[in-house]
Amino acid sequence: MGRGDLADDRIRGGADGAEPDQAGGRRPVEADERRGREPSSGRPRPPLLARPGVRVDGRRGAPSAGGLIDADRRFAAELARRIEAADRPATILRVLGPGAQPEIAKRLVSEQGDTSLVVAPLGAANVAPAAHDAVDWIQARGDELLAQSPDAAGLQVLWTGDAVIGRDFMHLVQVSLDRAAVVTVILLLIVLVSVYRSFWLALVPLATIGASLIVARGVLAWLYGVGWEISPLVELFLVAILFGTGTDFCLFLSWRFGEHFNPRNPAGVMRMTMARSFVPLVTSAGTIMMGLMLMGATKFRLFSTTGPSVALGLAISLLATLTLTPALLVLLAKVRPSCFESFGARSNGFWEKIGRKAMARPLRSWVVTVVVMLPLALVGLKTRFVMDMLSEMPSNARSAENLRLILSRFDPGMTAPLTVVLQSPDVDLRSSQGLALIDDVSRLLAHQRSNKEVRSATQPLGSPEPLSRARLSSRLGEVNQGFKQLAEGGVSLEQGLNAGAAKLRAALWLEEKLGLNVSGGPTAPKPAQAPPRPPTRT
Repeated sequence: MGRGDLADDRIRGGADGAEPDQAGGRRPVEADERRGREPSSGRPRPPLLARPGVRVDGRRGAPSAGGLIDADRRFAAELARRIEAADRPATILRVLGPGAQPEIAKRLVSEQGDTSLVVAPLGAANVAPAAHDAVDWIQARGDELLAQSPDAAGLQVLWTGDAVIGRDFMHLVQVSLDRAAVVTVILLLIVLVSVYRSFWLALVPLATIGASLIVARGVLAWLYGVGWEISPLVELFLVAILFGTGTDFCLFLSWRFGEHFNPRNPAGVMRMTMARSFVPLVTSAGTIMMGLMLMGATKFRLFSTTGPSVALGLAISLLATLTLTPALLVLLAKVRPSCFESFGARSNGFWEKIGRKAMARPLRSWVVTVVVMLPLALVGLKTRFVMDMLSEMPSNARSAENLRLILSRFDPGMTAPLTVVLQSPDVDLRSSQGLALIDDVSRLLAHQRSNKEVRSATQPLGSPEPLSRARLSSRLGEVNQGFKQLAEGGVSLEQGLNAGAAKLRAALWLEEKLGLNVSGGPTAPKPAQAPPRPPTRT
């Protein structure tokens, strides 16, 4: 929500917030990197958390005109309350904004004071439809509120975050997929026409693959309605796999049919072709399907929900190849038998010569093949995989631009922290033992030089000081300090007693020798002198 140019921005709704922790036995320990990285650049994300939109407010005028004004703050607070209303989608877990705890609200304002964040974590993956529906709902409520706020007429509204980027990314994937499908059909038609030398015969594989894709999408949509988990990338894999394998299956079947083509009995030729081609087709498709099904055993949800669905689509494509393709070939043979004349033409013998030379000296052929492929393999070993949505999106994508703007206003580590999830089946992380474990991990991560601060359940604001006296080391230190004080007190007491005893002995000696009352006690009576003895006469 903002006014003016982006140099004077003001309010955002939804990147990472300063969240103390999550409920349950799984608690995140977030490490903000000092150097920071943009989201999705290899940074692990909690599988059940997505951040929707970021709103950036700015006012027209020079940057020196000041930061947020009262109207901006009121709008941000009202926006947070509206998003957190009872009618919000269940995917929205909570909202952090100006009305949050003071320690958190302070972190949601940039150092320049011209940008404020409103954070809305979602309980869905960033590419899930539920997250995208929640983002649409939040944006609609924000637009309504902006229209009802005359004092916010100059605010600029910008959205970004994991879920917004995920929604835009999947939209771009769908656009790319539609374009790729059109280009694939055109290129495939050109290749098939050059191979078959017949436009009508080239339409047979396209019709089979198109029907397979339509039926597969319908079946998967029905399965999704009854609880089958489907990855957002299933359609992309379906187009790639079905067009590739479907073309090979149809080429194999039509070529075998053409080799034995008999215009007077096409149905009989097809029966013979199917008898000879059934096992190779089924085993080839079965091998691919088994590999795809193994993807379902992985723990990575993107793969485990993609492989089985694509395998189902391939099974439908195989079924179409064994049923629809033969029917189309027989029908075409009856209507236009000239389409199969190219199969009976003599070959120029080029590939036969290559095959005979390769089989004559198989070891040499193998070595030559390895030498040719080795440089490519070495290049492949040096390839680095970059899982970065922002770099894969167009440079003018609004959600990506808005996120870069937020990163320029806030510390990259705060807006895109690394998240470590602790899970212990034996220790309740809410207990004192579990909290001690979280605290130990937090302090271990805090010792890494690349981490600016670590936020966790025991240090939600990144500082270990609030709970420093509650830690065992601190308590043991205080006990040791107490024992030290006791020892020092004992020594002082001993010295005092010795000094007092020496003084007492000196006072008693003076009293005894001089008869003075030095100690201040009652004077001791002098011993009675014996009466003088009378003189005796002898």
